[in-house]
Amino acid sequence: MDFQTRLLEESDVSQILTLQNLCFPEVEPESDISFINKIKQSPSTCWGVFKDGTLKAYLIAIPWRTGRPLSLDQIDVLCVNPNCLYLHDLAVLPEMRGTGAAQTLLKYFFKALLKKKFSRAALVAIQGSKPYWERQGFSVQASSNAINEKLASYGSEAFYMEYHCK
Repeated sequence: MDFQTRLLEESDVSQILTLQNLCFPEVEPESDISFINKIKQSPSTCWGVFKDGTLKAYLIAIPWRTGRPLSLDQIDVLCVNPNCLYLHDLAVLPEMRGTGAAQTLLKYFFKALLKKKFSRAALVAIQGSKPYWERQGFSVQASSNAINEKLASYGSEAFYMEYHCK
């Protein structure tokens, strides 16, 4: 399938919100301000896959601290002394699954991880995606009260996971 990949811009947020609603029906939708702030915080680590000018998949990542997952819809995303690249969101429309869109976005993510000289990445797996992330090299980390508090906003099947560069 023919698609283009580029860095996301604030003007893409309305399309991001549409994809979010389609891809994550089990969680409360995030606000436009939340996405705008993440793109502003780290414009070089947020990408979209477009087909005929329409967003079909996206990945939002920001420099962050391990052991501190973002709450869903967290507005304040400024992090002092980050030690990882936090993959906040990967969404792929059902029609794009199996086209290589997700793997393309992950290639950009892992290249950025190395370019920023982080040895770790982190994310929250939701909606049964834990096996997918395990196949990508992420592993579930031990919970704490602080982590469990953050995970509560993602629903009952949320796992904090990390990736360690080899």
